[in-house]
Amino acid sequence: MAVRFWKLNQKSWLTGLFVAAGLIFSFWLLFGFYLFDPSGPAAAVNMTAMIEGPAMFFYLIGGLALTSMIFSEVHTSTRAHQFLTLPASTPEKFAAAWFVTSLAFTVFTMLAILVLSLVVELITAVRLWEWSQFSLFNPFSGKHLESIGNYFFYHSIFFLGAVYFRKNNFLNTVLVIIVFFIGMFILIGIGGLIIAYFMTTDLSLEVHLSELGDNLPGIIQQVFRVVVMVLLLFFSYLQLKNKQIA
Repeated sequence: MAVRFWKLNQKSWLTGLFVAAGLIFSFWLLFGFYLFDPSGPAAAVNMTAMIEGPAMFFYLIGGLALTSMIFSEVHTSTRAHQFLTLPASTPEKFAAAWFVTSLAFTVFTMLAILVLSLVVELITAVRLWEWSQFSLFNPFSGKHLESIGNYFFYHSIFFLGAVYFRKNNFLNTVLVIIVFFIGMFILIGIGGLIIAYFMTTDLSLEVHLSELGDNLPGIIQQVFRVVVMVLLLFFSYLQLKNKQIA
């Protein structure tokens, strides 16, 4: 199943990869190659650090866009029967789609960023003949592992959107997220006003929420995120199973 997903989408996925890599490389050429004086600031600049931010941004956005389209075949009336009648169980289809858009995409993208950083560093080192600043992209650094963890969390949201919505999955999922947070802020605001009305002491909702977030142990926050992610994936599976039965 994973191979089938790849064969059906490889053209658009590879196009997106090369476009993103081209934009990042062009950005680096402009700001890290042409606009720096080789005898000045460029010698002290970590070129890999210049491309890490844009690369991780494209990793997040590109991955979520890819995830949103992974079940497009199911929502196409002329092609849905091909997917639904495949000799594979619903768990196998679900697992393959999750694997391709999360784990496989992450490993492939990290390798692509590593190769791009190698190219950038080699060009810079040869140009300046300075190897002391040679530094490759490290996907296992703390900040990048955090970014990867965030991607897996957001991925579970857009994965559910990919199964649930029939079209414009990415935009519809973003819209739902925006509406959800607006609703949460309104409810929290109303709740805070009600509490403040009955409190005899001065109450600042923002301060109390900030203190609550700061005092909440990191492990509890991570466990909560994992629980939410598992629930979203479970709902995605149920939605896909319902489509299979229908």
